[in-house]
Amino acid sequence: MFKRLGTFAVLAVCLFAIVIVMGGCGGDEDRPLPPIEPPPTEKTFKEQLTEGSWRMVANAAGENINVGAQDAADAIAATIGAPAGALKGTVSQNSLRFDNAGKATWIMGVKISEPGNPEEPFELIYTLKGPYWIREDSGSSAIMTLSFTEGSAQMKTDVEVLEAAVPAEFLGDVIEDERASINGDQLRMGSMIAER
Repeated sequence: MFKRLGTFAVLAVCLFAIVIVMGGCGGDEDRPLPPIEPPPTEKTFKEQLTEGSWRMVANAAGENINVGAQDAADAIAATIGAPAGALKGTVSQNSLRFDNAGKATWIMGVKISEPGNPEEPFELIYTLKGPYWIREDSGSSAIMTLSFTEGSAQMKTDVEVLEAAVPAEFLGDVIEDERASINGDQLRMGSMIAER
């Protein structure tokens, strides 16, 4: 009889162990599994390009925009017979936007003043528009063409606003089939650099 009781005890211990193991496994089935997150999708170059407004830092020649503002002041000084540096040029507006329809608009203002008389400045405001094309969009970079085909210019003084001609060098292809890249808040298009 003890022999059968010993066999029963061994079976009871094995059954108890199985119940504990199964009970431990069964408890996990009651807990919900965490949802599987899809991998983040990288935005296309165009999506990043059209988000918000950019501020031009360097032009197509790689020159600082502030240097270009002083160049404009020197050109105006030359038209009135004054030497270079007689007028001071500073950037007053600078907004470059790309829309989803393939159009770009750049508004740039240059404030011109006499160093000895800064209270009476005037401002030149250029608005340039034109198409852009993107190909080989790889997310962080693309091959891009940007052309400004139309433009307007105003000269604002404290008493009047005059329409002015847009310099011919502002119109036409700015970059043509050049590598463009976005790294965080910096946009590079050939030698041109813009920031958000």
